[in-house]
Amino acid sequence: MYSESSKILISKRVGWSVPTDSLFSVEISEDNQTATSGRYVNSFHELATVENLFFTINENKTGEEEFNRALDSMRKQGAIEVLNKVLDQHEDYDFDKDYDSEIEKYQSLFDEPLGYLLAIKSIELLVSSNRSNAVERNSKLSFQMLKMELEGVKNDNGHCISEGLNSKFYTALKNAQKKIFPKQIEIIGDSVW
Repeated sequence: MYSESSKILISKRVGWSVPTDSLFSVEISEDNQTATSGRYVNSFHELATVENLFFTINENKTGEEEFNRALDSMRKQGAIEVLNKVLDQHEDYDFDKDYDSEIEKYQSLFDEPLGYLLAIKSIELLVSSNRSNAVERNSKLSFQMLKMELEGVKNDNGHCISEGLNSKFYTALKNAQKKIFPKQIEIIGDSVW
């Protein structure tokens, strides 16, 4: 178990970067820009930008306040999902133990899973958006290309040629779990002496 403050702590580890386009009309709130780790979502994938999200989300969320609420919600939901996957779904998770101190101690372990998850969610929005607008956006990339960004590329023999974001996300989850739930080394066999 972990508290609401742990969810907020993790959600603020990765922030949304300020748009580089001077024509972008929506101001991103200070709270959404907060990145206590110094890492931003677009550092996990170049297509995961606030500009791309703005032009793909539902049109009723394109006001400045609504858009900032959508970014904040996406980040908080991402933190909850990452905490759930790293902690709750691990076989050694104890539902009666308070994990707040471990979360605070190992908070940097959650940066990669959260960043990759937010990048995945951003690209999924690009893929699934049916919003059309006058501004050209990166979803002009073919559906196949965006799916490759998410899932990676394998050759005919099934060997990985290029890792996708999903693979990077699950690797980051496993790395965090190894640190929080270390496995004891067991020697199984007869004594040698």
